[in-house]
Amino acid sequence: PYKEKGTGYTNEDRVKYIARHEVMCNLEDIFVSSSNLLNTKGRLYLVHKPERLTDLISLARKYRLEAKRVQFMQPNLTKKPSIVLIEYVKDGKNEIIIEKPLIEYDENGNYTKEFLNWQKWGKNNEK
Repeated sequence: PYKEKGTGYTNEDRVKYIARHEVMCNLEDIFVSSSNLLNTKGRLYLVHKPERLTDLISLARKYRLEAKRVQFMQPNLTKKPSIVLIEYVKDGKNEIIIEKPLIEYDENGNYTKEFLNWQKWGKNNEK
């Protein structure tokens, strides 16, 4: 869920509302569970909204999950980021790498080469 309960647009479709808002679980619940499940140096990857970045870093740290890499994704060069990708390491040191932004579309409205390669990443690493 991206939005805190009681904020943002409330969708009448209950499934979409639950998926987008902290109704059934909140961000802190995710970090508590992740911290309990991960071994030391275990990794957690989140895709979230940039406007929650402060919460994404401070709440994670509260549960021994250190943000190690952050990458913003933006629709094109003229728009602000719409997504933030974060890699955490349990009991990691407090050093963070900010990757260059991932741009989804070029000036012609086509997917960028970097975005297409990023989309294929998971498929290339499946067993």
